[in-house]
Amino acid sequence: MEYPNCRLASLQELLKRLPSPHRAIIPKAHDAGTTEFENAIFALQEMRHTFSHFPPMSWSIEKAYMLEAIRIVLQKTKTIVSGAGYETQNRFHQTETENLLIKCIEITEKLLSISTQSPSPKAST
Repeated sequence: MEYPNCRLASLQELLKRLPSPHRAIIPKAHDAGTTEFENAIFALQEMRHTFSHFPPMSWSIEKAYMLEAIRIVLQKTKTIVSGAGYETQNRFHQTETENLLIKCIEITEKLLSISTQSPSPKAST
């Protein structure tokens, strides 16, 4: 089989290519990262790896943590896109990308607040 000349970079490679103040690594273990962002990337990468490489026996996803990890990654992405020196490499204008990230962050925060609310106690009769 012949591979195309162009290949997608791995997540680890893409994290290395970030501007220096934002560079990150994927830690080898949860909570081994030096930043909240690195720990969130680890959690999402592990979830992706588990879902894509192993047949499901049963799944249990901690929704609140997953949403928090997604929120952290979206916030970091917005910070990078909003920063000086960011050059768009896609068909979107910088303002459109920032607005999309803001909307995604808002939705994630709403979902997070809903998922962490405890059910109201039922009135006793």
